[in-house]
Amino acid sequence: MITELIDNEGTILSAEGDTTMWRFELRFPSHPDVSQFFQDVTTESEIEIHLSSLVNEVAYQSGEELLLTDKQRAALETAIEMGYFEVPRTAHLDDIATELGISPSSASALLRRGARQFLSFHLRV
Repeated sequence: MITELIDNEGTILSAEGDTTMWRFELRFPSHPDVSQFFQDVTTESEIEIHLSSLVNEVAYQSGEELLLTDKQRAALETAIEMGYFEVPRTAHLDDIATELGISPSSASALLRRGARQFLSFHLRV
């Protein structure tokens, strides 16, 4: 599996497991690289692999790194423009949700996930 990962320019973001099962979080530069990796692993190995989720990331303004989904970016931009991150706040979660046309819980999830992605990348944590 490591050879196929390297051949398809994959990166291991996290790995955890035991003697019965392992869970990996991987990143590839493009969808064709993901597809080729799975083809290579399933045809050349006896390892059983299950894909639990596939996330398509889009470039944030810098264009140098794939980071945020369109929805995450829109939520963060709206929150910034409306003053959600100001001290004191000039907008609250309900205001952001109304502006985006989604529920407050969905707005909260988009903001948290987007902020985590952005900050984790830029703080390298």
